[in-house]
Amino acid sequence: MENDKLRTQALNNTKKQFDESDELLEAILSAVEEQDAVNSSLASQVMSDPRVRASFIQVIRDLAYEGFRKEAV
Repeated sequence: MENDKLRTQALNNTKKQFDESDELLEAILSAVEEQDAVNSSLASQVMSDPRVRASFIQVIRDLAYEGFRKEAV
């Protein structure tokens, strides 16, 4: 929730446009990699299984979109 670029996208775009953001995908995967040492099991599953990755990314997209929208209210 600390990414100003994604916050701006969430406030100015539809959910579908936000979901399709390359910056969102990069931010999610970067965060997973950074947390690898702390949460190695989750990171391994997300990075190695495309189905788990897709589900995880969708959950994070939904949370980020709603969180950024709530901050604006």
